[in-house]
Amino acid sequence: RVDANGCPLAPDADRDGVEDSRDRCPATPAGRNVDANGCPLAELPAVGASLVIRNINFVTGRANLTAASGQSLRDLAISMQAILRQSSGARFEVSGYTDNRGAVAANRRLSQSRAESVRTALVAAGVPASALTAVGYGPDSPKAPNTTAAGRAQNRRVEIILVKEGK
Repeated sequence: RVDANGCPLAPDADRDGVEDSRDRCPATPAGRNVDANGCPLAELPAVGASLVIRNINFVTGRANLTAASGQSLRDLAISMQAILRQSSGARFEVSGYTDNRGAVAANRRLSQSRAESVRTALVAAGVPASALTAVGYGPDSPKAPNTTAAGRAQNRRVEIILVKEGK
């Protein structure tokens, strides 16, 4: 492969227009718009839309993230950074929730601490602190009935919400 002048092109295995030596996302699906690092541009969600973060786990009864949560948080940080590059004034809320077991006040404190732990991890992964707030809602707004173990597991969650669009 050569450019318009007949010079050899640097390898670009996923054909996203970013040479492999600079491509931070080397397996981008064909046809996706990418940033200068070869990573897919994130779709800007609607204000108020929430995203439940999957594969985020905590030590039982604590706000300590498990090691297995790291990759999901790093992937989320990359997507959030892409949104912020497209819309620099965007702001996100990290929302923490618990199931209804235990005292409501204790669940609110735990959910606040967990939301802050996720916020801290996102900042450590490169998301500007000024773009993130953390709020704990405890058992409010369950996604499933708290009458089964599976329902309680769905209610113990962390969500990211776009609260302000940028410019």
